[in-house]
Amino acid sequence: MESRERPLPSRQSIAYVLAILLPLAALSLREALAGVYGERPLLVLFMVPVTVCALLGGLGPGLLCTALSGLITAVGLAQLPGHFSIVHPRDLLQWSLLVGNGVLASVLAWFVERAQRAEGRARALQADTASWYRAVVESSDDAIIGTDLDGMIMGWNHGAQAMFGYTPQQAIGRSLGMLFHPDDDLERQRLLESVRRGEAVQHHEARRVRSDGSALTVFVSVSPIVDEAGHPVGSARILRDVTHLRKAQQQLREQVLQLNTDLERRVAERTAELSAANRELDAFAYAVSHDLRAPLRAMSGFSQALLEDHSDELPEQGRLYLRQIDIASHKMGELIEGILALSRSTRGEVRRDPVDLSALGQQLLGELARGDPARQVQWEVEPGLRAQADPRMVEAVLRNLLGNAWKYTARTASPRIRLCAAELDGAAGFAVEDNGAGFDMAHAARLFRAFQRLHRQDEFPGLGIGLATAQRIITRHGGSIRAQAAPSQGARFEFTLAPDAAPASAPAGSQAAAGSVTTSSEASSP
Repeated sequence: MESRERPLPSRQSIAYVLAILLPLAALSLREALAGVYGERPLLVLFMVPVTVCALLGGLGPGLLCTALSGLITAVGLAQLPGHFSIVHPRDLLQWSLLVGNGVLASVLAWFVERAQRAEGRARALQADTASWYRAVVESSDDAIIGTDLDGMIMGWNHGAQAMFGYTPQQAIGRSLGMLFHPDDDLERQRLLESVRRGEAVQHHEARRVRSDGSALTVFVSVSPIVDEAGHPVGSARILRDVTHLRKAQQQLREQVLQLNTDLERRVAERTAELSAANRELDAFAYAVSHDLRAPLRAMSGFSQALLEDHSDELPEQGRLYLRQIDIASHKMGELIEGILALSRSTRGEVRRDPVDLSALGQQLLGELARGDPARQVQWEVEPGLRAQADPRMVEAVLRNLLGNAWKYTARTASPRIRLCAAELDGAAGFAVEDNGAGFDMAHAARLFRAFQRLHRQDEFPGLGIGLATAQRIITRHGGSIRAQAAPSQGARFEFTLAPDAAPASAPAGSQAAAGSVTTSSEASSP
């Protein structure tokens, strides 16, 4: 059978045993000295065991030994041989000293024991903390280097070894300058001066050199190490390798540059193609405006000549055909004008000048009223409508919108037209509204298509080009247009000219700011 080692008794267990044995030993020693000292108590003999037990075992053994010694001296010794008893006041003093010494020694021993245990725990915690910090430093992927005030390497972790290729044995005791590029000596001196002044350096990007001579880019953070008096004695440096990050950023910049180059090339190509298309469109517009008009004028002129010179020779059916030819030629001329207007709305540079829409609206409505003096139309223009836009193009937009409002209120009993400020999808804009024929919103998608109309020609004449022209001009300004209507309940067209083209207020004191302008065709007629 295997022999098992018995655990040794603890120090406190030994102290408890001695707390029982030592008072008895002191009693025996007192009896042995009875012939010399007579009946004197000699309680000093019991103080020694009490002190020994308290120092050896602490509070418990000390108090136990004190209690046994006091019991023996106060009660038991009086009946033993030698006539040991307390017969003098100083004997009582000795007995009190015995008890006080025992209690005091036990309590002091208990405090000492607690202090020793606390110190032991603190040392253990300090050792564990130091071990933990060493583990953190060693397990870090960043290089953590400790130096003195002269830049001598005093600490070198695993991250530093992996980053620079030097082992701790090769690095510790050498100057930190071995990691600097020869051209960066000024930076090394500057960092040393900062450490000596006790200043920290955070996230400093720098160049460093590995053991094989290759360069790398790092982020450096330097923190001074100070003594108890607060004086700098060294530095802790944390270096993070960002070489791959910088290479990736450089590659990304090169890719972005290449993409920009390709984009500029494509833009140049598309611009050239667009310029060519615009030139072709200009040539087409020139042909339409010149080459097609001449045959139309000839058709119309010869039709009129036949009707005027040979009307009696032609049958009624023939005269009807000639009149239809004349009407068709005029219609074709109007279509050509519409195509040219639509073409002009998509070409040319868009200017950004201050435009007074209130004054422009009053002018256009006044022209409409003077052109149709027989109608009684109430119209209102809100004062202070202003925008930054192309004056020529904005006039075309308002002319088309106000002209439509004037046309589609022709069959309304009490026609009303209004130009006012509005809000479209959170952006400030303008609105033209009327109480005319309106339309079914189910067909609203056709509104802004060229030559698409929602009313018959015999109801309301037109080409179906005005709203398409207005929509293209507004889009070129960066704005948008929206329609709201219902059959026989009028229509409202809201539009913006740019996201930031908010209607401005009219200047204080101006005539337009005095109130809304409401007038009729009679008031506007010359």
